[in-house]
Amino acid sequence: MTETRQLVKFSIVYKGEFNFVSLYKLVREWVLENGYGPDKWLEKLYLQRDGGGASEHWIWWRTTKTVNDYMMYRMDIDFHTLGITQAEIVHEGKKIKTNKGEVELFFNVKLILDPANKWDDNWLLKQKSLKNWWLKKLFKPEIDKHEELLIIDANRAQSVVKQYLDLKGFMSEYAGELFHPVKGFE
Repeated sequence: MTETRQLVKFSIVYKGEFNFVSLYKLVREWVLENGYGPDKWLEKLYLQRDGGGASEHWIWWRTTKTVNDYMMYRMDIDFHTLGITQAEIVHEGKKIKTNKGEVELFFNVKLILDPANKWDDNWLLKQKSLKNWWLKKLFKPEIDKHEELLIIDANRAQSVVKQYLDLKGFMSEYAGELFHPVKGFE
């Protein structure tokens, strides 16, 4: 039987000027570079409402990364924007078109054990007591290692988004050059 363990759940909120298309591309590139998600059909939902000169977006991504036959990482990323309007800013004496509004990104990170239900087919692990012993004693170091790696991935994704939006973060792991300019205008 498939077991899902909730590891990390957080959101990032930003209000101000930023380039929404660049933020979208940045997160998409990070997801694909780190082995999450399919190459196609990453979005499960794209909803855009226009009215009053502003836009609202809801975007849901459901990404997975298969580690082995018995473990899978799942990272759900939801974008929600409010009041997105076109804006112009002056940067180094030049006018640059960008967006203004509020964006919130929700991250929900889970470790899925036995995604293909192979343990249910195993003659030894069919017995509930042996399966509990297997998960709590013998296989526990492996599970703990992958839980830690998945938490590190979630924190790296958070720090990439925070670095792009120029927000304070608690990790300095991703201190390299960003592919997209910060907030889309530097």
